[in-house]
Amino acid sequence: MARTDSVKSVHHFPMIIVGNPDSEPDSACVHLIESVGDSLLCDTIKTIFGNKNELVDFFIRHIVYPCEMKDLQVEDDLRLLLKLDRNGKLTESEVLNAEIPALKQEVLRVIKLLPAITTTDNKGRKIDTAIQLPISFRILKL
Repeated sequence: MARTDSVKSVHHFPMIIVGNPDSEPDSACVHLIESVGDSLLCDTIKTIFGNKNELVDFFIRHIVYPCEMKDLQVEDDLRLLLKLDRNGKLTESEVLNAEIPALKQEVLRVIKLLPAITTTDNKGRKIDTAIQLPISFRILKL
């Protein structure tokens, strides 16, 4: 008599994956700094977030996988673009590559919760910045 596996159902677990943010100075800021001969290093995000990982953690903590999308096992990869002025105020935001409107809306909802994010160059001067953040909605099947 052959034994069969007693587990016949597959369990689905929603996952939010947020990649490392890429930050770069705004083009006007780059022009200004290059005109005075300074080198530019914008790889540190300083804010109430201590570092880039805390920015990632903020999105992981606040994004909720929409129930209807979980039930349909919908997945999507998108890229969030944030443009910030030198005082950390969000001046523009856009969700790129989003194929599922409900997932895009969830990311837009979380953007409204985002506190000020200031970035500095290697001399500690505040600069305008653009940040791109990859966000994936995935269903883990076990």
